[in-house]
Amino acid sequence: MLANFCMLISHALLSTNSFLLVDAIARRFKTRLITEIGGVNFLCPKLFLAVLLNSLIFLGFPGSLFFVSEVLFFVFFLELYPLAALLLVVLLYLVGPTLFFRSWMNLMFGFSCACTLSAPTDLSLREVLVFYSIPLLMYWLGVS
Repeated sequence: MLANFCMLISHALLSTNSFLLVDAIARRFKTRLITEIGGVNFLCPKLFLAVLLNSLIFLGFPGSLFFVSEVLFFVFFLELYPLAALLLVVLLYLVGPTLFFRSWMNLMFGFSCACTLSAPTDLSLREVLVFYSIPLLMYWLGVS
């Protein structure tokens, strides 16, 4: 029950932050096509850092609430079904991030076709407070 509750809270916070970040990227680059967006690291460094923090937490970086909930879940699942738990760990932590990082690297460090006329603006102070407070809340909840 504790693993489910932790996963519920972490999923709610991460999903909210992810949708807000996608909207921020779409507003700056005027498109949602991932093939047309690139170079966020060079054009909007604050936005890049917010996406990086969100992605690290989503991948289960140690110390976050998402990591705590995954550890609680897999410890319980490993006791019940050891072979299925190991297979699930391999799929979730080797195959999933490998496919995810290919598109993520292009988005963050690639060449942008969408901003050839004007460079997009970086995050405002209000957006910085929103996008950075959620990862901080996730780590605070994970450590406490």
